[in-house]
Amino acid sequence: MLAGLVLAAWAFLKKRLPLDSSRVRFVLLGLLLFSAVFTLFLGAGDKKFDRYLVPVYAPLDIVAGLGWSSLLLALGKKSARSSLRYTPYAAALVVIALQAVLALRTAPYYLAYYNPMLGGPKQAANVLPIGWGEGLDLAAQYLNKKPHVGKLEVVAYYASGCFSYYFEGRVRETSFSTELSESDWQKFIESDYAVVYISQRQRKIGSAILDYVAHLEPEHSIWINGLEYATIYKLH
Repeated sequence: MLAGLVLAAWAFLKKRLPLDSSRVRFVLLGLLLFSAVFTLFLGAGDKKFDRYLVPVYAPLDIVAGLGWSSLLLALGKKSARSSLRYTPYAAALVVIALQAVLALRTAPYYLAYYNPMLGGPKQAANVLPIGWGEGLDLAAQYLNKKPHVGKLEVVAYYASGCFSYYFEGRVRETSFSTELSESDWQKFIESDYAVVYISQRQRKIGSAILDYVAHLEPEHSIWINGLEYATIYKLH
């Protein structure tokens, strides 16, 4: 998309097809204006979750598509009578294949994808809250292989929203506050296992739990796209 936006700017300035039409140029400016204003107002808020920015991607994708179309039309015009007449189709396939490869590397956890041009997942973890439950299914599957899993008690972050759908034992969920209540701490120390999630570490939620497991050796970790999403600790 970023490359397509650059191509769109080039086509707009040079008045290349399909951006030689005043009607198309007007629509392009409208889409860019919406994206810019939406991003500006969103940036003024305190919360900056990446999902809040989703509405700008559809219009930007359309603009980027116009940019790529302009390049392919220009290539087709130059190579129409030569052995390079299939160049536009080959270029389109390369663009689609590249996007598919980048996305499929994180399959089926597509929310774990972060732009490699901007540092990828490691850089994203420094500036964005990571994790919407991806990998908790794998943590549950790992624990489901334990003997007498039905009797196991596990305390987990996002327990009721994600983990409990997959785990066959008893799930205990703590509050989403930074400091644990006495009842939440009791749930934790009485559990057999604890599943600590990446966003829990980022936000330092349940700091007493994080301090406690810091001295334990993880039994198992769930890695997705180069990041440790969930860590399983044996408590008893």
